[in-house]
Amino acid sequence: IMDEIDDSSNSFSSADELCDLTLIVENKKIYAHKAVLAKVSPVFNRMFCSGFKESSAKEITLPDKKYEEIVELLQCLYPNILKPVDAENAQVLLSLSEEYGILILKKQIEKYFITVVTNSHDSTKTNYGNALKLKIENILNLLILAQIYRLNKLELEIIEFLSAYDDEQLEKYDVYKQQLDIDFKFKVLKLFSKKQQDKLKEKTIKLKELEDKCTRQKFDIVRLTNELDALKHIV
Repeated sequence: IMDEIDDSSNSFSSADELCDLTLIVENKKIYAHKAVLAKVSPVFNRMFCSGFKESSAKEITLPDKKYEEIVELLQCLYPNILKPVDAENAQVLLSLSEEYGILILKKQIEKYFITVVTNSHDSTKTNYGNALKLKIENILNLLILAQIYRLNKLELEIIEFLSAYDDEQLEKYDVYKQQLDIDFKFKVLKLFSKKQQDKLKEKTIKLKELEDKCTRQKFDIVRLTNELDALKHIV
């Protein structure tokens, strides 16, 4: 089936010879294939293969859904289209992938969000003032999504990001102050403390190296001074 499906963005607006399903969304028709949907979604799989009335239905209405969002979902699922996850569709796709149990898409979305956080690590080094504030607010909003949809890898990446700031800085943000529980804040603060301890150890080692270097230089100065005095006496 998948090889026969047109890969254009309008591929769901008309039926091909293998189409066996019409989704009705906002009174508009979306032409699809049960095999494709059942393959990626356990919800659709049960709907089509477990004796529900939808298993023999040619048309299925999806209430409370938006036409553009369902088309976007299908474009990301059909193997010959595979529209990438981006800033514009990620949040909508996350909600739909959760509802329909589409784990493969949910993982792609989490991977995309992790990339966003990872890139933010670098950009915050050159961001100050309002730009930095906006960046942290965006990351905190991502954290709420991570907790709602159980994106554990994303949450760990966000903890890593937030641990660059102390608790006093983060408490200035409403999301951090009002919506996050004490256990999460403890994880951030614990990692922050560890990083500070590591920095202190690193600074201590460098300081010791400098002290040793200074001591060696002092010995060299004393030695050279003594040699110079000895030469003066000879002369």
